[in-house]
Amino acid sequence: MALRAATDEIEAVLLGDLSAHGVPAVPLARAALGTRSEARSGRRRRGPEVKEASLYARVFATEPHDAMGDDFLAGRAHMLRWATAEDVGVPEGARNPVVVGTAAAELHAMARCRSPAGKVAHLDRAVDILARAVSLARRAAAAAKAEADARARGEQAELLALGPAQPDPSQDASADDVVPALSLAFLRSGLEAPYSELLFIDRFRDEDRLLGRTGWVLATAQMSLGWLESVGPEAFGVTEEEFRRRSITGRRDP
Repeated sequence: MALRAATDEIEAVLLGDLSAHGVPAVPLARAALGTRSEARSGRRRRGPEVKEASLYARVFATEPHDAMGDDFLAGRAHMLRWATAEDVGVPEGARNPVVVGTAAAELHAMARCRSPAGKVAHLDRAVDILARAVSLARRAAAAAKAEADARARGEQAELLALGPAQPDPSQDASADDVVPALSLAFLRSGLEAPYSELLFIDRFRDEDRLLGRTGWVLATAQMSLGWLESVGPEAFGVTEEEFRRRSITGRRDP
């Protein structure tokens, strides 16, 4: 109560002084007092955000070995900037630049997330985009082939019996299909620390969840980065000299 009375007295003095000089003191004085209150409220709101950012910085802080892995991958990505979807062995369907670009954008978004679950969600979407594109392309090709075969035999009844294509599990994309496609997406993503991103997810892994879809997605991503780390000229069917030329110039053709 005493504090409130003192505050009222100070406000009254301020109002009187300002009014004596012909200044519309009421709005100004109240605004001044309100500004201090808003500042305190702003500090309270920013407090948790600052603490969250500080905690994330400490948790995500890369070890020297992690930083070396990221630097090495960055160098490899620069060396392989000339590689096309065909060079990397990306299956049909996932070679579409829009598909690769969309998956790459999901990978790039991992850096903005501060939780393992958020990072996994973006990684999962990237893998799903590529896997769906491959599966849809295979099913479309299989349906077109079946229709062409039926037309070649002139069997109208068989054409009518074809109807909508039923999902065939054998046409689903496997890890062998997704790994090269995801490798290309990593190359196009511009993600600064892919090695550390996967380590961050792995550090907080849930053993039960890793037995299912999440584990498959994480293992596929690790294989993709492993491919980028180790791929050499033999994978592209070129000589060491040609591989070096492409790595230096960034151009596939002379």
